[in-house]
Amino acid sequence: MQKAVHTVNQGINNLAYYWSFPEIVAHAKGCYKNEGISVVFHDITPSEVVPNKSEMYKELQKEGKQDAYHAAEYVCITRAISNTTGKIVAYSPWVKNGLNASFGLYVKPNAGIKIPADLKGKSIAIEKGTGSYYTTIEDLEKSIPREQIKLTQIGDPHLRLEALVRGEVAAASVMGPYADLAERIGMVKLMESSRRKGTLMIVKNDIDSSTLAAYIRATNKAIHKINTKPDEHRALYFKWFSKIIPRLVDELRSPVKKMQSSMTVPKWKEWEKYSKSAFEDIYGWMVDRKLVEAGHKYEELVDLRSFR
Repeated sequence: MQKAVHTVNQGINNLAYYWSFPEIVAHAKGCYKNEGISVVFHDITPSEVVPNKSEMYKELQKEGKQDAYHAAEYVCITRAISNTTGKIVAYSPWVKNGLNASFGLYVKPNAGIKIPADLKGKSIAIEKGTGSYYTTIEDLEKSIPREQIKLTQIGDPHLRLEALVRGEVAAASVMGPYADLAERIGMVKLMESSRRKGTLMIVKNDIDSSTLAAYIRATNKAIHKINTKPDEHRALYFKWFSKIIPRLVDELRSPVKKMQSSMTVPKWKEWEKYSKSAFEDIYGWMVDRKLVEAGHKYEELVDLRSFR
């Protein structure tokens, strides 16, 4: 076993632990140690609703609590634009049965909402600065004029689901284990996201190339383990989900406790180079909708030092 050459600080938001599950498995299985790096976990779970998650993650990198993290492709591009401490370093493509494939809009049964067009002018729970915001726009603009898509800033996914259950919104965008929970309590999936966008990784600029390459190799080994034998990782996946239970309203606590045997452990594609064409495709889409400012270049936001 090699001696650790660098420590990578890994922040984990328990409310969205599923984004970090490959890293959780890599740490538990000793993949990082075998590559000669030390990964230290930090609990970065917000104690209250965060107005802007993008700002939160940028600050965490500055504070040294989040050397590396990943999120939906749209989100990472917006975060990289104003991030002076880190850049996009790798790409995990969309995969069936993966996290990005689990995005969906849910409604209450018997609400009279049968097709996406029925949401015209109705309140839809999202969280700005996360994938739920961009995904909902992309999915609904095929059925509803953009100006009639009413997005309501709620916050974390459990809060979006709670708002739906209590009738505060007509629909909620949820994913991963929260989608599993929505279906268990009888919510109806109005539409499954048609998006085929991947996930990007943002890493601090001061992580050296060899350490970053080792970090990615180790994480990819964990991804292979998860994809090959997902059932063997369900207990760990549920263990992390159970950390959320105290934050849930009473209507959701009991159903969660019965989910362990049926939870979907999402698959991943291994981390690879982020191509210029993929960047230009999604960046152009965002610029056209005035979701991000024009004028930024691939070379400015992407650093492929670990693949050279």
